[in-house]
Amino acid sequence: MKQLFILLSFLSIAWTSCSTDFDVAADWKEIPIVYGLLDASQNTQYIKVNKAFLDENVSAYTIAQNPDSLYLAEPTSVQLLAKDDNGNIHQTIMLQKVDAATEGIVKEEGIFATNPYWLYKTTEVLNPSYVYHLEITTPKGQTVTAQTNVIGNFNISKPDPNPANPPINLAATNAAITCRWDIPANGELYDLDLFVKYTERLTNGEQRDKVDKINVFTAETIESMKRNDDFSVDNSITYRLKADHLLDLMAQQLSAPDADVESRYFGTFDFEWHVGGSDLNLFNQTQIAQQSIAASQITTTYSNIAGGYGLLSSRYSKKVVDVPISVASFRYIACNELTRFLKFTVHLSDPTYPDC
Repeated sequence: MKQLFILLSFLSIAWTSCSTDFDVAADWKEIPIVYGLLDASQNTQYIKVNKAFLDENVSAYTIAQNPDSLYLAEPTSVQLLAKDDNGNIHQTIMLQKVDAATEGIVKEEGIFATNPYWLYKTTEVLNPSYVYHLEITTPKGQTVTAQTNVIGNFNISKPDPNPANPPINLAATNAAITCRWDIPANGELYDLDLFVKYTERLTNGEQRDKVDKINVFTAETIESMKRNDDFSVDNSITYRLKADHLLDLMAQQLSAPDADVESRYFGTFDFEWHVGGSDLNLFNQTQIAQQSIAASQITTTYSNIAGGYGLLSSRYSKKVVDVPISVASFRYIACNELTRFLKFTVHLSDPTYPDC
């Protein structure tokens, strides 16, 4: 979930623990660092297992460039156990060590070595009815454990791209796009992204299709939604994305046209929800607290990894695609002073096409 999900694009974070203190300079002591977000909406799960390092005689920047300093030695066993409420094991998943590059995952450049970039992988289907227990055994016999619930599928009733429904009319009085979705079990943290799909016509006559992402809201919880007039919460959650707010978001987050762009023609919207689990929510709250006015009183960061540092939680992503807008909405976007610089045209059927 990005950002909110402080998306462990398998981020590099200096973790400290709220429950256990580790001396990273201790002799011959492994300090595993584990990041994982189990996602039942995806076909593949990845868990990152690193180790902390410190050498009083060698610069940390130098050590960080050595892959052997970042990863536990072999053999390291990584497995997930799916258990019911009574502790019975229904599924045992052994994760395979893979080089992320072969999976199409590129690690961001930085001070840490990027090649190889080891992850542990499984393509087994996750069952949200169970609690997943992570067990890691290191070559030195150390055991690292964590557990998380898994977020399941949920229904999205609005927006509905069914052609039988009228397209979204942003030009109507007090216009808003209504988004409504059911509350998934184990879901505590919510993001919503909006993807704007359009075609650019270039000055040389060529065309190219583009997609820009807008972050509508990030890291909302049920409690924060109840305090926000744009949301209503009961058995489901309803969010009203007001048309004027959408224009602000488009002006702020859509890419400005290049010099060779003559015009842009609007296509459709895609909406994507990201839902995070309870431990991800706790981690996020701790991060917010660190940045608060009382931050100087806080010396710990949330971790739920026993025998190491890091985070194991869950997320779920779901998308509604190709939501159309009305003819009047084309003019609303193209001709508004906030968004005119984006070079969108009015609708093809508008008598003044392509101009306002």
